[in-house]
This record gives sequence, C-alpha cells and structure tokens, in this order.
Amino acid sequence: MSSNRPLSFSFFGTSIMEHLEAYSPRLHASYDLPDVGQVVVIEGHRKRGWVHALYLGLQAAWPSVRFAFDNQGHGGATTRDVLRVVKAAASAQPGPDVAILGVGINDVWRCFQGRPELAVHPREYHDNYQTLLEILTGWAQTTICVTETPFGWDETLDVAAMNGQLADYNMVAARLAGQHGVETVDLWNPLLVAAQSGCGLSPWSDGAHLSELGDTLVARLVEQHLVTTATLADLPPPTTTCRSAVKA
Repeated sequence: MSSNRPLSFSFFGTSIMEHLEAYSPRLHASYDLPDVGQVVVIEGHRKRGWVHALYLGLQAAWPSVRFAFDNQGHGGATTRDVLRVVKAAASAQPGPDVAILGVGINDVWRCFQGRPELAVHPREYHDNYQTLLEILTGWAQTTICVTETPFGWDETLDVAAMNGQLADYNMVAARLAGQHGVETVDLWNPLLVAAQSGCGLSPWSDGAHLSELGDTLVARLVEQHLVTTATLADLPPPTTTCRSAVKA
C-alpha cells in the first residue's frame, strides 16, 4: 500500500453499525463539564459504537498509517435499504480497500413487529444479500461480512423466535459469503458468551442495540480478524505504543 494514501474502509449495515450518539461540546470537555441538572444543547449526532472503536484501535496500533473510515450504516435499514446504499456508493466513488457488510436484524425484526410491508422474508433476503456480495466483491479490494448480533431481550416480542429466525438469516449470509470467497466474522456466539458470563455487564444497551461492552467486544473481534488474515499483511508490524495523536 502506498504511504501517500490512507487505507480505506467502508461499512454497510444497520443501526448496530451506525450507532449514533448525541453530541455537545460541553459533554466532551472533562475540565468543563456542565453541572448536574444543567441544560445542555445537543448540536448534532456522531457515529460511534464499534466502528469508531475499531478505527481508534487500528490507528493506535499503526500510528504511522492513515486509516479512512466511511460508516454508511443506517438505523432501521433492511437488506433492501442497504442494497440501495451500496449501489449508490459503488456508482459514485472508487472502491475502498476493505468493505464490511452486516445486515439482517431489521429484516427479521419487522416480521415480529407487525410491519409486514417492511419485513424481508427469507427468499428476498437471500437474493438481496447475493446481490450485495456481487457488487461489493467487484468494487472493494477486500470484502468482509459480519454476522448480525442476537437480540437480548424484549418485553413484548418473542425473543427466542426472533433469534431463531435471525440465526437462520446469518447462516444464509455466511453460506453466500463463502460462495463468493468472502470470510465472515462470527459476532453471534461471542455476544452470547458475554451475556452469560456473569460479569454484571450486558452487551446490549436496550435488548437489541449494543452497549459499550458489546461495542468493545465486536471491535476487538473485527480487529483480530483483520490482523490475523491477509487484510493488513502489507502493513508494518503493529506497535503497542501510539507515537502520534489519534485523530477522532
């Protein structure tokens, strides 16, 4: 890889990947935090979560390498929506070094929420995911898939049934990825192990979206995959000491 350009990553998925957080400068200056009860104006939303944690982890390990992350995850997106996003990206810009795809949770969720017009049933999910892989593998230098993370709890819906269907969708996605020579990072089982660990922390913030623990775990799993495969093979050995400031 040329040192004159960054190593580029594009991410396509749902709110699990997008992970919007409210932003105010007053909440990010530890020396000047607002008092308890004080009104703070939210000036916007920033994409954080596991994608941002992955960026920081890679940049800290390789401070001499520039990483460029483009997080195109969208809250509420199904494979229909992600397919539109991927088609638009592939037609408007050069392909990234690495494209990472994770989608399916909303395809299943909508089935159980009584929103059949938005649900994506198995046959369509298969076809959409197949098309996504065809586009991404022809556009990006390397494509990686991540499984969707399981549901943790929901007071009104059948979580066991939702997870059963989502597990089936993950199997379809992994099978299609394998047919395209694309590796899949398993996020499902490590999240379940973390949930059952008894550490007192949950990998979910609300039963569906990830908590800080869940985001940290996913970021580590994806980083480990990148480091132990050929994806980052052209980079110098990682360092445990960050020699330069990390750009947020």
